[in-house]
Amino acid sequence: MEIIPGYYSIKDTLGDIKKSPEGAAIIDAMMGQVSSAMGNMAEGVEITEAMQQMTNRFSVEKLLKQGGNSVKTEMIVAMNQQLAKRRSFCNRKLIHLMEVDKMITGVLMQA
Repeated sequence: MEIIPGYYSIKDTLGDIKKSPEGAAIIDAMMGQVSSAMGNMAEGVEITEAMQQMTNRFSVEKLLKQGGNSVKTEMIVAMNQQLAKRRSFCNRKLIHLMEVDKMITGVLMQA
């Protein structure tokens, strides 16, 4: 499975992916698919705010592994492919900060 630097993947946390509206939509769709795949096991389960905060620290990969045999390899690969189409919000922020740092350093060196 390909992990592309600067793009989301199943290695990223739910919380990081949900910072992007597109990422949040992908996660919401995934959660629906996982719930459907788990059938009656997921029925009536209420996710509290504390539980949501905890799961936001999980990688997509870790969360999908929690689904056991109900989550197929094809679903994991498809999820990674969907995520890989979107640039990582966190990485864009980091890259922007690095560019700002280079600009400041350049200006200071010229002074």
